Amino acid sequence: KFITLATKNGLVKKTALKLFNNIRQSGIVAIILNEGDELVWGKITTGHDHIMLITHNGKSIRFAEEEVKASQRDTKGVKGITLHGDDYVIGVEVFEDKKEVLAQNSLLIITENGMGKRTLLESYPLQRRSGLGVKVSEITKRTGKVAAAKMVSQLNKEVVISTKTGKAIKMPISKSSIPTLTRPTQGVILMKMGDNDQVVAVALTIEEEETS
Repeated sequence: KFITLATKNGLVKKTALKLFNNIRQSGIVAIILNEGDELVWGKITTGHDHIMLITHNGKSIRFAEEEVKASQRDTKGVKGITLHGDDYVIGVEVFEDKKEVLAQNSLLIITENGMGKRTLLESYPLQRRSGLGVKVSEITKRTGKVAAAKMVSQLNKEVVISTKTGKAIKMPISKSSIPTLTRPTQGVILMKMGDNDQVVAVALTIEEEETS
């Protein structure tokens, strides 16, 4: 297996898990970062998964993990998505390349102004790495830009949305509360924002399986 890393500026790299076996107390280098970039995600991958990057300005790209060649720890990685202007990556998801996974799981998009929706993963086309990606939502002044993007499975029952001023709500992930819509739509109002407030964090709850 591999540790696949993604940065704020859209770079992706993967390194064999065995190269992290002997970690010193002071730590070891996992990636070389360009000036102004940040490492923000690390996922365990199989080498045959699909990787999805989602950006603040509402773009997303899904590509095969095989397009990212394995490299040593002290390397920079390769471009996962081409960004324009002030755009940056706000979400990274990894999932199996299986029809049932694409048909049964969805991507939850929540914007800064509290609007949201779900869209099935199969609605996001498989593309080549380093492209411009496709639209995840209709971004307008009313919606604000994308604050969070999370993959939702059948185990996820609730979502917790938190705002800049310290407010939070918890709501069920259901057809009535968060509908499943197509990519180029705005979604529905999930949380009403006060003046100068906006969504800053989103978390999903997981239903634990019972053990006998």
